[in-house]
Amino acid sequence: MLSRMFQVMEKFHMDEWLAEDTDYTAITRRVKVYAATTGSGKIVPQIMLLGNWVKKWGFEAGCSMRVECFPNKLVILKE
Repeated sequence: MLSRMFQVMEKFHMDEWLAEDTDYTAITRRVKVYAATTGSGKIVPQIMLLGNWVKKWGFEAGCSMRVECFPNKLVILKE
């Protein structure tokens, strides 16, 4: 899976909104990181992804996913 991601990323330029190759299309969405308060009152970062575009890309309500973490980059994958 990672090798495919890197193949796609080789063709992606950060200054472009759309990255394409023969069988993969990636659309960039801009979202904000919000503050959330835990039960103990601590403030932590929160990222919300919501809207019909989430469903369009294959993430139905209730589906499982995993997040791969890299410096300054999160990759969300449906399981």
